[in-house]
Amino acid sequence: MMVLKSEKAPHGDVVIKQGTAEYAQKIAEGFGADPKKVEDIIQDLHKSGPWAAADRLSAATDPEIKTYLTLAAACQESGWPGYDPAGYMEDRKRVVKCRY
Repeated sequence: MMVLKSEKAPHGDVVIKQGTAEYAQKIAEGFGADPKKVEDIIQDLHKSGPWAAADRLSAATDPEIKTYLTLAAACQESGWPGYDPAGYMEDRKRVVKCRY
């Protein structure tokens, strides 16, 4: 499940940890995606599964789906020892440039 890192503040409210929301925003801006639409996609996928969005996911042509897939890949990679978000973005740029 994809979530932005959060923690409880001393006053009890849940707050987003610095850096995670900004990272997601940067990815969305890079694709020209609406962050609210990306959030809606994430919620729909987690609640209902991929079936309603299967065509969009397989085509991966619209900015919100590209953003979602990039964030999902980053979440998966973040569990590996030595993970570096900046390095991930550089690797991603190299892969996107490749045309087979």
